[in-house]
Amino acid sequence: MVNVLAALERRGHKGAVASVRRIEELRQELEALLRKGSIKLALFRERLTGFNFTPPRRLPKAESLIVIAAPQPEVSVYFQWKGKHQSIILPPTYLLYPDRDIETFLEPLLAGDGYWLEKASLPLKSLAVHSGLGEYGRNNVCYVSGMGSYHRLMAYYSNMPCREEFWHEHRIMNSCLNCQGCISACPAGAISKDRYLIRAERCLTYLNERRGTFPSWLDPSSHHCLMGCMRCQRCCPSNHAHIDWVEDRGLFEEEETELILKGAVATTIPPLLKKKLEELDLMNDYPLLSRNLRALLRDE
Repeated sequence: MVNVLAALERRGHKGAVASVRRIEELRQELEALLRKGSIKLALFRERLTGFNFTPPRRLPKAESLIVIAAPQPEVSVYFQWKGKHQSIILPPTYLLYPDRDIETFLEPLLAGDGYWLEKASLPLKSLAVHSGLGEYGRNNVCYVSGMGSYHRLMAYYSNMPCREEFWHEHRIMNSCLNCQGCISACPAGAISKDRYLIRAERCLTYLNERRGTFPSWLDPSSHHCLMGCMRCQRCCPSNHAHIDWVEDRGLFEEEETELILKGAVATTIPPLLKKKLEELDLMNDYPLLSRNLRALLRDE
């Protein structure tokens, strides 16, 4: 039988396998945080109802969860505006190509032994830390050895047997115990000294990913990414070996930038602009781009 984890390692990825029975623990854990008020009910309803804690019924019985970390850089996207080219960052995780790549790689690999693979919609950071693939930072980000936080997590159900697992309780990295760099760096005051679960409703990533105006208490100079936020990750000692990993992808001409800033209806934008956005996996976030880009270009 193929060694899936070794095959992933050879591709520069890392993985872990857990029993499918663990999904009930993940569900109970999320519900407990909700009952305690650690997660706001409004935030839960807005962002966390998409999880599915039921294995796929249309396929043979699932036995395992395969959780994978694929290395992923920051992406620099250039926007031409008022005669200048401005580089704007997309953090790791926003481009979806690792998912497509890993499925193309794993599906035939597993099929050779009669196993199938199907995407799982689960709390990925929690699953990765429980399975031993990663550890939590004080900033509620999952860090993976050799990758820091420069990776994209994904999880799959499979009927591949789970012969051994290393399930354990959540833990914060030892390097976080005497470090408060991310607390100082957070522009929104979302990170606390007493827990690794951040106040997500204040996190700039959350604010960048939800519709509506930015809150009045947020300093306009905080904006630095088209989506998400990198403040706590860039200052983290565990990322020192990775913070220069930035790939240039895409240039939006002045006319294209103007259309985005004006909030042109997605169905009316030129085919070339749509293609550029699709290549950056930004079409689903298109309704947010006008507001976010305006904040970055200081274009009122």
